[in-house]
Amino acid sequence: MNTFDAVEKEIQEKLEEMSKLDVTSEEYKVAAENVTKLMNPVIEAKRLKDDRKLRWSKIVTDVVIPVGTTATSVVMMLVCLKYEEKGAITTRVGQKILDSVTRIKN
Repeated sequence: MNTFDAVEKEIQEKLEEMSKLDVTSEEYKVAAENVTKLMNPVIEAKRLKDDRKLRWSKIVTDVVIPVGTTATSVVMMLVCLKYEEKGAITTRVGQKILDSVTRIKN
């Protein structure tokens, strides 16, 4: 059992004890403050964990999308150049890509 599991268990026990108290009593107010103090580090730790996941997904998408786009363009250009060797490009997409590549060269 890690530390956060122990804290979450403690929070559950405190909440069960609070359910038996009168909501308007001073004891309830103190118990609510104590539970809040226990919950804050747990919430912060979970937020940091979620931030780490979001940061990794952002890094992956920032790298994968440009690399994938570039790789697709290079493969398409190689396919088109292979067809150019034979003298026939059979698809309109291939013709458009080849046109855009030849415009860049000129």
